[in-house]
Amino acid sequence: MWQNGREGKYNLHYEIAAIGLGDLLRSEKKYQAAAAAYEMVSEVTDGDPELLQKANLGAGEMYDQLQKRDLAVKKYEAVVATNSGNAEADKARKRIKDAYRE
Repeated sequence: MWQNGREGKYNLHYEIAAIGLGDLLRSEKKYQAAAAAYEMVSEVTDGDPELLQKANLGAGEMYDQLQKRDLAVKKYEAVVATNSGNAEADKARKRIKDAYRE
């Protein structure tokens, strides 16, 4: 699905597949792989900003789990920069102050 979307075979938001994969890998505690899946969303041209925001938040949380705080904070800052007035931005601001832990 991901590759077909990149090739223009879908007009829908195929980046949802990457977020779903990230969520699945996260539930299996495969944090590095989950972060990589969330990062795939940033490769989408003209992607949905809300989906990118969700993916950046997920990636930031995975980087915190992996004790890569600098990368996590960059992702949280990207969440806030996308839209500072929603629930994801509120979570990101909280994560900037205190690292995420499951």
